[in-house]
Amino acid sequence: MAMSAVETVKSMDQCWLQNDFTGLARHFHADALLLHASGQHRLSGCDAITESYVGFMAANEVRSYETTNFVSHHVAGLVIVSYDWSMAWTEMSGLQRHTANGHESLTLCRQDDRWVIACRLQSED
Repeated sequence: MAMSAVETVKSMDQCWLQNDFTGLARHFHADALLLHASGQHRLSGCDAITESYVGFMAANEVRSYETTNFVSHHVAGLVIVSYDWSMAWTEMSGLQRHTANGHESLTLCRQDDRWVIACRLQSED
């Protein structure tokens, strides 16, 4: 049975947290966009988005990552999944510690028999 859109998003998060970047790439549409909350374009394409996760995880150790308040909306054959997140991480060079909270909104479309992420909108509190 195919994953729901929310299950797809949760699976995507698990992939990058576990350094499974091949699995991560399967969650994104080839032409996916990564946007900042300001509306400015940040990255375009599955390869570029996947590489951004590779770079982040190579330079940092995630100490904790929690997601809450998942909400999904179905519209025009798409699903928009929104959730809140909280993360703590340490930079491996210099061991500087960081914490952040934010919100994600992901637009998913059907590709074959599964949901894939077409757009990810990030905001940080």
